[in-house]
Amino acid sequence: MKQEVTTSYTKKSDGFTLLELVIAFSLFSIMFLALMGGVASSYSNVMNSGDRTIAIKEAQIVMNNIRQARNQGTAVPAGIVAAFPAGPLVPPRTTLPNEVVIIGYGNVAISPLTVTIQVQWSTIEGRIFSETLTSILSGT
Repeated sequence: MKQEVTTSYTKKSDGFTLLELVIAFSLFSIMFLALMGGVASSYSNVMNSGDRTIAIKEAQIVMNNIRQARNQGTAVPAGIVAAFPAGPLVPPRTTLPNEVVIIGYGNVAISPLTVTIQVQWSTIEGRIFSETLTSILSGT
């Protein structure tokens, strides 16, 4: 007498296949990298915004020094141009990385005098930025 034994296997769905795990890991990796790129970009924008604010303050400080000289009796335009020559500010300001403050004038033969203060600096990545402040200065 011959006995037959039959077994039937049922497919269990308790876990994930290796292919499903690889696909899920790949998708999460792509989403994570995109998120980190956005965070890095936002951080860079915040830092650049702070540097721009500092640059504008630097230009305002130099402009206020020029106005203070005018208010103390320095002649406009000749005395101002002599006291604050056009070109890079000496001594240089060093609040920002590689900061250069440049003073420029319009027509120095006439009053009112157009004064331009430009602040240039570079970021850690090497990008160069500048902010410019222009004002018209008349004699007192």
